[in-house]
Amino acid sequence: MDFIRRNFGLKVWAVIIAVVLWFSFNHLGRAQPIYSKTLELPLGVHGVAAGFVPSTPAKKVTVEFAGPQSTLDQISSDEFSAYVDCRGKAAGLYSLPVAVVGPNEDAVRSINPAQVVVTVDRYAYRSVPVVAASSGAGAPQLIFDPKAVTVAGAQSLVVQVFAAAVSAPPRGEWKNGAADAKATAVDAKLAPIAGVTVAPPYVRVAIAGRRQPGRR
Repeated sequence: MDFIRRNFGLKVWAVIIAVVLWFSFNHLGRAQPIYSKTLELPLGVHGVAAGFVPSTPAKKVTVEFAGPQSTLDQISSDEFSAYVDCRGKAAGLYSLPVAVVGPNEDAVRSINPAQVVVTVDRYAYRSVPVVAASSGAGAPQLIFDPKAVTVAGAQSLVVQVFAAAVSAPPRGEWKNGAADAKATAVDAKLAPIAGVTVAPPYVRVAIAGRRQPGRR
């Protein structure tokens, strides 16, 4: 009995520590290993106020997930969406955090880039003439219908639009001396301006001097 009573407190603590260590090695040690999985998600822009349009150079983000293999096997890009929130933002330039939503959001380990630059601009539109994309020697003189189209988008881009350029369609697309061709917003040097919509997107093209169907 003296042997048991001697340093009794220390012996109790030793037993407790031994039990804890045994539990850690035999149960926690059997936990599933952690794996990682990477998905590429398109980047959306939410919360833009009426009368404004957003633009950002980042179109996609890379999202890394971490967790047990069984969890990662169930994760697909169709279940998640990545976005930046522009609520309350007036015209200007902003650096905004990227958010990812979907099932198993707690499995998200990292987002690259974690922040993106977003430009919020006022929406604008105006009418511009339709012109030929090339008018060098030997190029046919084209007639367009309609002769003007409407360009729309961010104000900073719309003010740069000089015209809507149309190229002569390939020979196989012509029928009865006319064809439809896509109109592209261009600046004064006829360089395309991305991010601007054209309405209508296609115009009717005919070659000057050729009789049109139904005309005499």
